[in-house]
Amino acid sequence: MKTSVLPSVVQMEPAVLQQLVAEVKETLATDLQLAAPRQRRSFGAVDIWNIRRRGKTAAGRIRTAS
Repeated sequence: MKTSVLPSVVQMEPAVLQQLVAEVKETLATDLQLAAPRQRRSFGAVDIWNIRRRGKTAAGRIRTAS
């Protein structure tokens, strides 16, 4: 494959460069109310079994479609 490789040097004006690298003061949202965390379900053997079962059916569909 033939490609021409050009140097990745970008020329820009000093004023534009100063604007890009200028320090930005950030404000924190102190009045934000977060919702209570939900209870997470435990991941068990049934979940693994379901993942394996779905994977087998998807693989069977791919094989029969070819």
